Amino acid sequence: MSLLVRDTKTDVSYADHVAAKKENRGGYRPGSGRKPILSDPKAIKVSLDGSTYYRLADAAEERETSIGALVREAIEKYLPKKRRRGRK
Repeated sequence: MSLLVRDTKTDVSYADHVAAKKENRGGYRPGSGRKPILSDPKAIKVSLDGSTYYRLADAAEERETSIGALVREAIEKYLPKKRRRGRK
């Protein structure tokens, strides 16, 4: 069964009508969307053995945080605060 919505010039299906309405609103707006957690994120891939991964996951759960946040915190504590020259 096709549901029709009367348009001023022609009959269109309900799906076409909804799609046409969506084109007229929404979309990209400056400042919209989810805010980034990090200002200039860089991804790395690290392989862990099973027991290390599960210990890390348990520690993150105990602290009520994500594994990524826990790893970032550990790296920040481990590395010296001084930055290398030529890098931001």
